[in-house]
Amino acid sequence: MYRQIAADLQRKIETGEFDRGARLPTEIELQGHYEASRNTVRDAIKWLTIRGLAEARPGQGTFVTERMTPFVTTRTGPPESGDVAAYLAEVRASSRVPALSEPRVELQRAGRAVAYIAEQCGIKQAGYRDVIAVRAPDENEVVFFNLPADGRIPVFEIFRIGFDDTGERIRLTVTVYPADRNRFLINVGHNPARVAEEQI
Repeated sequence: MYRQIAADLQRKIETGEFDRGARLPTEIELQGHYEASRNTVRDAIKWLTIRGLAEARPGQGTFVTERMTPFVTTRTGPPESGDVAAYLAEVRASSRVPALSEPRVELQRAGRAVAYIAEQCGIKQAGYRDVIAVRAPDENEVVFFNLPADGRIPVFEIFRIGFDDTGERIRLTVTVYPADRNRFLINVGHNPARVAEEQI
């Protein structure tokens, strides 16, 4: 029974009968509409929540989740390219308006192999390596990205290590992306210049 209720609610969400971001009917309202028990309705809501179609907000009710259009970031480019310029170009190419937030600055003990400014030190980035991890968001990321507090939407954490032409590490950039609204396009070898999102 709960699967039938969940399937009907899913249909209403996908057809727009329930707008994205709208509050779903209360449990009591759903019980009356579907002539079902409280546990059956709760199981149906849980089914929608697990699949990312709805989210519970304590003290407010259950809401239809916002539809996210994933932003595709190309992680392969010229080794000397900067992250910011490449990101802004990608955003504009997708007909979106880019916006930069204030960076988080930390003091870390620098090792002997760390180089700072290419113009002053004469050291240029010759390549980089990306290490991508998936984890639950921390408290700050939940607030900043407006993510559910229960951690069901993970984040990508990308560690980009830059190397000079001798193979020494010269920089580390750590970037966090919510997994529900980002994809990454990594090109290796000879590929078309751009792959349509629907082909990914």
